[in-house]
Amino acid sequence: MQAKADYEGKPLITKDERCEIDLGLLEKFDAFARENGLTYWLFWGTLLGAVRHKGFIPWDDDIDIAMPQHDYLRLVELLRQNPTAIRDAYLNAFEIDRGYARPFAKLCDSRTILFEDFDLSYVDEGVCLDIFPLVPASDDEAARGRMLKRWRKDFVLLGLSKGRLVRAKNPLVTAGKVVLKPYATLRGYETFVSDVCDDLDAMQFGFGETRFVACVEESGSLFESAWFEEKAYLPFEHLDLPVPAEWDQVLKKLYGDYRQLPPEEDRRCHRSVAYWKAK
Repeated sequence: MQAKADYEGKPLITKDERCEIDLGLLEKFDAFARENGLTYWLFWGTLLGAVRHKGFIPWDDDIDIAMPQHDYLRLVELLRQNPTAIRDAYLNAFEIDRGYARPFAKLCDSRTILFEDFDLSYVDEGVCLDIFPLVPASDDEAARGRMLKRWRKDFVLLGLSKGRLVRAKNPLVTAGKVVLKPYATLRGYETFVSDVCDDLDAMQFGFGETRFVACVEESGSLFESAWFEEKAYLPFEHLDLPVPAEWDQVLKKLYGDYRQLPPEEDRRCHRSVAYWKAK
């Protein structure tokens, strides 16, 4: 694994360059998805950017997409069998490399190297697309609640196992994290990633067979399955790309009044730096 110190003093990839690399990755991913009959949608800030800005949010530099659980697992298997199927790109996924310390995938540009300050992994990463699986959640409210509670716990312990201690507004919560950190470090990140991925691999329900789907991420956001039944297309820079037909409902769930721009002090990029790989 390459170290950040190896790139000290070398020129950073600029924000505009990162957006250009991201857009190229997205275009290649879209072609691969069409060729293999894979369903995906723009998601998180990328969906917001498509609706509000017809492209990147001006202060953002990454791409988020979501896939139904079944299609996500097919993507992982296709790129496990043929890792170079998408030109100048590779997939980081826990199911492919257990050194990868997240339960969602990243499609990385193989010509670049990226270092994140806030979420360590243990494999090389490049400028990337984040790919989040949407998992059907039980119609039984208690069972659904148990799954989401377990995910939230696993994500907290996963962050602690990698040395990340995000202080909460409530000092008692922060104190609890401090107490749990030695336990999380001892158990190791693989324990907590595996726990979430077990649910991802279980496939108890088909997409659309339950009322809700849950996004595999830190907050375990719940969405109505019906919002994803149909697909629409919106412009994103020079591309026309798939979004949930009920994108307005999705964005309200994610951001509330999403048409309102955040205060200027909150318009920040992710804390990461990227370089062209050393030859």
